Amino acid sequence: LSDQWFLENRFGIPLNWFGAKADGSTDDTTAWNNAITALPATGGILLIPPGTSIIGDVQLPAHPKVVHILGRGPRVTILRPNAINTRLLRSVAGGGVLYNTIAGFSIQAHASGSTGEAVDMNGMRSTKWLDIEFMSNGTGNFAKGFLLRANDLCYGNLLEHITVQAQTGPTTLISFENNGAGSAFNANRNHLRNFWVNANATGMTTIIDARRSALTTIEESLFEGNSLAKAVIPGTANAIKRNWFELNSLNIDPQTGADGASNDVTLEANYFGSATTITIPATIQNWLMLNNSPEANITVVDSGTNNL
Repeated sequence: LSDQWFLENRFGIPLNWFGAKADGSTDDTTAWNNAITALPATGGILLIPPGTSIIGDVQLPAHPKVVHILGRGPRVTILRPNAINTRLLRSVAGGGVLYNTIAGFSIQAHASGSTGEAVDMNGMRSTKWLDIEFMSNGTGNFAKGFLLRANDLCYGNLLEHITVQAQTGPTTLISFENNGAGSAFNANRNHLRNFWVNANATGMTTIIDARRSALTTIEESLFEGNSLAKAVIPGTANAIKRNWFELNSLNIDPQTGADGASNDVTLEANYFGSATTITIPATIQNWLMLNNSPEANITVVDSGTNNL
């Protein structure tokens, strides 16, 4: 297809033009891959049709081919994997995926669940993931929602308006991972904002595990009523600001390990709607806690160093 054809359709190319059915049973992976391949060298915008799209392991190409993928909105557009333990989206091998916007759909687990992640963000930089809801299959979900891995660098990404409301899982919504201490700071400067994670009573054990990240910002989100889940495990130099925490298993859980630790954290202007104990281990240092409220709900057990 010519660049001129794509210029004339610059407001988005419907994936059903390439054969996507979104009927909840047809595997649309080939249609998605054919659409991505057909885009010009600089990329373009693909529009997911309403309905349930069955896909598996679709690869986003490296820059300068910037592919934006837009749905009609959560519950209207739904993505579901084509097999058990299969991710939906990832970067091409070697990473280098830059500046993409992926937005406007729900993610639903395979009928048999998954021991892996829905989206593998290894090698993605300065991408935007917006207006995405996670839905269980009724009894199970993904082990991880978004996996931010540092193998091929993962930084400067924005995840905003991510919702999990009264579902089973995912086990961990946002998980940062790396290949050891040498990679710990390659997953950095990612921004998590305007999450709504509420009333997930089963399946979810951690909402955000950021201990293997650096310079992550978590802000303006609600984490409430997730009775079995830790809300946030911070990482190095994380900023946790203007969030609402209430009735989670643990609201803030500082931790340390060989490949990541909750050091140099700023905890500022958060509201704690239920009694919260923040236990800072001896190996943790340089926390700054400002203007969190109400003070009567917050107890800090500090065994660390230079924490204010």
